[in-house]
Order: sequence, then C-alpha cells, then structure tokens
Amino acid sequence: MRDSSIFIISLFLFTCFISAISIGAGCARRDIMAKQSGTYQAVLQIPTSRWYFAFRMKQKLDRWFAGTGYDTEILLAQICLETGYGTSRMYKDDHNPFAIKNNGEYRKYCNNDHCFADFYFIMGKYPKAVECLKNGNIEGYLAELEAGGWAEDKNYTKLVMDRYKFIVGR
Repeated sequence: MRDSSIFIISLFLFTCFISAISIGAGCARRDIMAKQSGTYQAVLQIPTSRWYFAFRMKQKLDRWFAGTGYDTEILLAQICLETGYGTSRMYKDDHNPFAIKNNGEYRKYCNNDHCFADFYFIMGKYPKAVECLKNGNIEGYLAELEAGGWAEDKNYTKLVMDRYKFIVGR
C-alpha cells in the first residue's frame, strides 16, 4: 500500500512539473488525472494552453458577471468556440472574446472588460435569451440567440454545447 501511494504521489508531482513546463512552452501535452474506483488513470490529453485559457477566462467571467445570474460556464463555452480557446486574431489583437460584430465587422476593444460590458449591454436586446440564461435553460438561451441572429453557423448550438459539456465534464 505504501509503495503504491509513493508511486501515485511521484506521478502526480511529475505531472505537475510537466504542466509547469507546458505552460511556458505552450506546446507540450498534459495528463489530466481522475480518481476512478480508487485508482488514478490518465483520462484526457489536451493542450495545457486550452485549460489555462479556460481557467483564466472563467475567473474573469465570474468576476465580471457576478450578481447578474448569468451561467458563466455557458458564456465560457461560447468564448472558447469563438476564439479557438484564445488563439484567434480577433481575441489576441482586438480583445473581442464574444466575436461581437457591428455592421458586419468585428468590433475592436481596448481590453476584455470593454467587450464584456458591450456583451452585457447587447444582451438587453435578447430578453428571452437572458431569462433562459438566468434560469439555467442553456439550450433555450442558445436557441434564442440563434433566433435573434447572433450566430451565423447553423450548428452554433451544437458547437457551443459540445464545449459546454467538455467544460462541465458531462
């Protein structure tokens, strides 16, 4: 029992070390460990940069939308889709994580906070979507956005839901 505990701890520390290197290098892969039936098994391998982006963006969303009743996990799923997990030029150069457009052109912001404020303002034009978002009706929220012309892709709801399920682990 003691040897297996030492092995698990060593494996965990090694994974943390590799993760720290991955964040700096941005190209290595990270083993995500999950406890299943009393043993640890590697269950996923995804780029650490995606996890890091999602983690940082979730912190910003939680801070910015605190008190609004918005489900920030679905907003995070939207942002991950729109920005390619933070890799798009629109996100890096224009600070537009929600891919907000004006007259067919993507808007440019000084920082994410300005985009979040604009998103909050724009959501006022989608009262049914906001109601769904506050009530936890995620499919309804996305359907209302599509009906209101938010998304250009016919598969928008499915694409966002795929990312949402990944984020919340369903």
